[in-house]
This record gives sequence, structure tokens and C-alpha cells, in this order.
Amino acid sequence: MPPALTRYLYFADEVYLSLLTAIIKKAAVEECLFWAAEIFYSELAIWPFLWTVYYDFFAAQYPKHMKRLSKLEKKNGIEDVLVTVATFRHLIPNWQTFYLRLCSSNTPIPKTSSPQWLVDLDLPDEEERFLRALDSESFPAIATAVSEFKNSAERLYELLRVYYSEVKGIEVPILPAGSKANDYHTILSILSRLLQPDQRARKHVVFRKLETRWLGAVTTHNDETIDPLYKTLPAKRLFRISEDIGCFRLDRYKLPWQRGPRDAYALLRRHWEFFAYFTPIWKKRLDAHGAKFNPRKAEVFFPNDDLLEEFGEKWNYEPDEQSLPVQEMSVRDIERISAQSWLSGIFPKSSIPAADLLITSYY
Repeated sequence: MPPALTRYLYFADEVYLSLLTAIIKKAAVEECLFWAAEIFYSELAIWPFLWTVYYDFFAAQYPKHMKRLSKLEKKNGIEDVLVTVATFRHLIPNWQTFYLRLCSSNTPIPKTSSPQWLVDLDLPDEEERFLRALDSESFPAIATAVSEFKNSAERLYELLRVYYSEVKGIEVPILPAGSKANDYHTILSILSRLLQPDQRARKHVVFRKLETRWLGAVTTHNDETIDPLYKTLPAKRLFRISEDIGCFRLDRYKLPWQRGPRDAYALLRRHWEFFAYFTPIWKKRLDAHGAKFNPRKAEVFFPNDDLLEEFGEKWNYEPDEQSLPVQEMSVRDIERISAQSWLSGIFPKSSIPAADLLITSYY
């Protein structure tokens, strides 16, 4: 799918990743809620993303939060989204599941003589490698071995039960109600919990109360109309896209004319209507005015001048006419970094194994 622009013309994937970074780095709650609202009011899917954040950073320590999250998802209002985001910001994150799922280090598994319990199991090579990695207690080796089970999570769970219950005498948490035995992400969060016995799972479910002023600020910001229209972006863009998300393969790197980092500015200035179409709220606006598309040139055109003028009077925020600081709220330069660099900016650097790669996608 081509890059998509949100209601206030940020790259959609960068809004998700700025929200992720704001939550994990515990940025101001107003910033976390702003990014969540930008996703919600652009009519983009937010709950798959929130579940990914939960399993990557919180499920290992807060497994009982899943039931409440399911209830909030079913209600699916702006308040439910904001409560979830404010709660995530309040919880203590952990990086292990994220690393296991996305940051395989290709570390070789130590070659040692097989213990008798492993010989007796008589397992296929990939399963033996995984249990040998677990027994080595080498986190990079475990990340390498577990990646072979992305399409066989049920078997991964059984191997965890064999190793921890039968070999180590450690109880393996049962899969949470509502999860499936082939839910690879859920099982990785269980593995993370088993790999850190000193980190006890929290027994209580604590959700952050959404203060009235926070909700009021979000809804007022959404409902307020700016006059004249061209001042909308200066008024509505409250935060800049995070500069710390360069370990992800951002959509801006996939632009059809990609030649350098400043090509994102060209999109905002000359092609914004075309890429805005790939966000639901803008699709409705453009369809209502009969917009047609030329994918080869990444351009939008209208059947007649009246429809063009009508669309412009309602929705042309004139991003090409904004000051450079306003433009850079959404298209600032982002330096490519490693996943390990991103993690070490959040967690103690000494605790994270090297993972020198870019993440292809987040959820």
C-alpha cells in the first residue's frame, strides 16, 4: 500500500510509531493522547496496534490486563482508546518480547554435548536447537531459535511446557482466555515472563483514570473549526513526528520517486491529495467530490472546476504554503538507526543484546 496521510497530513505509519515511542518513553500524556486521537479521528485501525504494543511491552508483566482491554475494544469509543493509551504510559515496559518477535540477532546456538534429558526427547533438529538455546540462557541465541516457530506457535508452546515444567520444574502460565494455541505473539510474552523469573507478573489490574480535562482537550481540538482554512495545520499540529523511529522501514522510504530524505517534503507540497486518499477520512472527502486518480503521476484530478473549487474551499489546508516549522511537524528528516539504538534510548543500554537491523513493519 502507498504511504497514507492522516487527517492533518502526517504520514500514518509515523503517527503510529510516534505514539509507540511516546508511550514507551513516557512522554507527556498530552502527546500520547494527541497521536492516538490523530489515528482515531482519521478513521484508521487503532486496536490491532494497541494489542501489538500490549503484547510487545506489557503482557509479560501485566497478563491480567487482557480482559479489560477486550472490553474497551468492544466499546471502541475515543474515551476507550484514550484510557488504554494513558494506562500503557503509566505501566512499566519491558523490551524482551519486542526483541524476540522483531530483533532476531542471528546469534549461533552454542554447540555443547547434549544433556541426557534432551537426548531422551528425540526431537527434530529445529526443536532441539530451540531447547538447547533455552538451556544456554543466551538471549540472542533464543531469539534466533524461536524465530523458526512463527508458523507453528502451538508447537512452541508445547516445547515451553516440556522444558520448563518437566525439565526445570517451573510452572508454565496457561494461555489467557480468548487466546489461541497458535497465537505466536501471546506465547512470546509467556516466554519473556519465563526468561525473567525475578520480574513477577502483577496480580492486580490497574487502569489509569482519564481526567476530564484530557478528554475535553482532545474532543475540543477535534471539533473546533479553524477560520480561515489555511491556518488549520498551524493550529492543529501540536507535536512533531518522533525523530527516534528510524529503525523502522518507514513508508516515506517507499516513495516512487525516492532519491533522498527531502522527498517527503515534495509529497506534502505537490502530491498530498493522492496519498491522503489512502486514509479513510480523506477517501470519503475526495469521493464526495468525484476525485479521480493518476497513479503513475501520483496525482488527483476532478471532473470539473466546480468540484475542484468546492473541495478546496472545504479541505485544502495548503500544506505547500505553510512555514517550514509547520511543514517539519510532519516531514522532518529522520535518520536511520538500528533497533538496538532505538531500544537503548528507552531501556538501559547494557541490558539489550545487539540487534543491528531495521524493522520491516510493526504490526
